[in-house]
Amino acid sequence: MADLAIGISRAAVRALVDKVKSALKEEAELWQIVQRDMVFIQDEFEMMESFLSTADSGRIKNSVGKTWVRQVWDLSHQVEDCAEFVLHLDTKRSWWAFSLRLLPSCCKSGVAQPLDEVVAEIKLLKARVEEVSQ
Repeated sequence: MADLAIGISRAAVRALVDKVKSALKEEAELWQIVQRDMVFIQDEFEMMESFLSTADSGRIKNSVGKTWVRQVWDLSHQVEDCAEFVLHLDTKRSWWAFSLRLLPSCCKSGVAQPLDEVVAEIKLLKARVEEVSQ
């Protein structure tokens, strides 16, 4: 009987260890996506900044130029807000946020995880940055 209890306990601990490893791997992958996309966005904004610093006022006076400058300005504020949220999230990593990844999927419905939200928002911002950059 004791062997059965030990075997069941060992299996439960092994399942938990595997689940924690999987959750840690998933979180690390999400942070890599955030970092990669933020570097891309940074590079695109550096190119936009270079263009704006060399553009003369005549080039910006036409309606296309004005629209592009406005879009860059709006997008820069959205990216700034997102970057601040990412920094806050990175410095406030908590066991609670991580532990949500350990819940069974049936218990997660409707529970938005901050890192997942950030990845989705950055993906949208990256697409907008690509569009505006072109």
